[in-house]
Amino acid sequence: MVKLVFVERKPISTQNSQEQPLVGVIEALAAGFDRARRQPWLMIIPLVLDLFLWIGPRLEAQALYAQFEPNLKSISAELDVEGQKSVQDMSALLKDFLGHYNLFAWLSVGIVGVPAVNTSIDATAPLVTGTAPIKMPVGDVGTYLGIAIILSAVGLLVGGLFWAMLTRPQRAEPFNLSVWLRDGLTVGGQLVVLAVVTAILALIMMFPLSILMALLSAVSLGLASFLPALLITGVVWVVFYLAFTVHGLALYRLPLARALRLSALVARIYFVSTLGLASLSILIYVGLGVIWEAFAPDSWLRLIAMAGNAFVAVGLASASLIYYQNRSTILAERLHLPQLSNL
Repeated sequence: MVKLVFVERKPISTQNSQEQPLVGVIEALAAGFDRARRQPWLMIIPLVLDLFLWIGPRLEAQALYAQFEPNLKSISAELDVEGQKSVQDMSALLKDFLGHYNLFAWLSVGIVGVPAVNTSIDATAPLVTGTAPIKMPVGDVGTYLGIAIILSAVGLLVGGLFWAMLTRPQRAEPFNLSVWLRDGLTVGGQLVVLAVVTAILALIMMFPLSILMALLSAVSLGLASFLPALLITGVVWVVFYLAFTVHGLALYRLPLARALRLSALVARIYFVSTLGLASLSILIYVGLGVIWEAFAPDSWLRLIAMAGNAFVAVGLASASLIYYQNRSTILAERLHLPQLSNL
C-alpha cells in the first residue's frame, strides 16, 4: 500500500525539465475513450447492472402511499386554496414515485457508483419479452428505508469493484481475480464509511439549520427561501473538490482521509482545468443520456443504449483517472511529497 504523508508545503516551482507535461482536458478525454475502445472488458460491470435492472425482478412500493395519504389530507385541510394545491401536487408526485420507481436502482450510486441507464425504467412496465416482471412489493416505511440503505451500501461495494477494475491498466498489473476482489471491496468499504460519515454530518447539521431557517422566516420569507439555494451551492462545491477521492482510493490505495485531502488539493490548484473536465463530462454524459432514453425499455434496441452508456461511462471515468494521475504526480514533484508513481 502506498502511504502518502503530507508535509509542510513549499512554494510551487515552475515546471522543470524532469517534470512530466500536463495532460490537457481534451487529451485526457481522448485517451479515456481510446482506453474504453481498446479494453471493452472494462464495460462488463455497467452492462451487467443494466441487464439486471432491465430484465431482473423489481422492487416497488406502490402500497406505501396509503400510509402517507391520511397525513397529507390532514395537512391539506388546514391550508388555504394555494397551499392545498401545493400539497395535492406533492401528493401526486409522491404517489407516482412510489408506484413506478424500482428500488433496485439504488444499486447505481451517484458519481462514485456504477453508472446505469436503466435506473429510470418504470417498475410496472412489461419486460422486453412482453411478459410481466417479477415484482416484490414493499409495504412499510421502515422496510423501504432499510432496503434503500442496504442497496446503497451494496452499490458502493460494487462501485469499488468497478473503479478497481478501471485502474488496472494504469497500475500495469495483470488481472488477478482474488486481488481485484480484495482491492475493489476495500475501496467499496471506504466509500461506505465516507457515506456513513456524510450522513451523520448531515443529521448533525439538520438541527441548527432548521433553527436558522425558522429564525430567518420570522425576519423575512425571502431570506428563508435563500438558505436552501445557499446550501445546495455549498454541497455542489464540496462534491467538486472531493470528486477525486475515489480516484485516490482506487489508483493509489490511499487511506480515506489522505484521498480526500489530495482530491481537494488537485481540484484547488488546477481549478480551471478541473472545472472544464467536470463540465465537459457532465455535458457529454447527460447529452448522450437523452439519446439513450429514445430507445424504449420494451425494445431490443435498448441494448444499444446500454452498450453506449457503458462505453461513455468507462471513457469518462478513465479520462478522469488519467487526468488525476497526471496532476497528482506533478503535485508530488512540485510540493516534494512522496512519489505517487511507485504503485
